[in-house]
Amino acid sequence: MSDTNAPAGDSKPELPTPLGFCWVEIPVKDMKRALKFYGDAFGWISQEQGEAWYQIVQNEFKNLNGALRLVTEEEHVAGTAARHTMKPFIGLHSIKEPLAKVKEAGGEIINPGEEIPGDMGFCGEFYDSERNVVGVWAKKMSLD
Repeated sequence: MSDTNAPAGDSKPELPTPLGFCWVEIPVKDMKRALKFYGDAFGWISQEQGEAWYQIVQNEFKNLNGALRLVTEEEHVAGTAARHTMKPFIGLHSIKEPLAKVKEAGGEIINPGEEIPGDMGFCGEFYDSERNVVGVWAKKMSLD
C-alpha cells in the first residue's frame, strides 16, 4: 500500500501523505513584549538562542514547535487590511479560561469562542501583542 493521498485509479502523480504542520514562526515587532505576552497568556518560555531576532518558544510539555521571529515594520502585515495570512491555532483544553488570560496579558479578543459544527470542538481568535491574528481550538468551551 502506498503512502499517498491520490484516490485509487486516479492518473494524477502520487504525492506523499502530508504529516501536518511541524513548525510555526510568529512574526513580532517587539521581541520582549511578545515573549511577555505569550508567557503571561500561555506559560510559554523562550529557549535562549543567542539571537535577538529569533526566539524558539516552548511550553511545559515540550511539545510546542515554533518560534517568535523579529520583523521590520515593512515586513509585518498583522493588523492591516492584508492581515489574512497564515493563522496558527493553539490547541487547548478549553477556550474560555485561556482567552481570559489573553485579555489579561494585553491581547484583544476577536472571537470569544464558537462551536464548530459536527462535534469538532470550539474555536476562537485573538490579536496578540503584535497584532497577529491567532486562533485557539479545544474540544470544550469551558472547563466548568
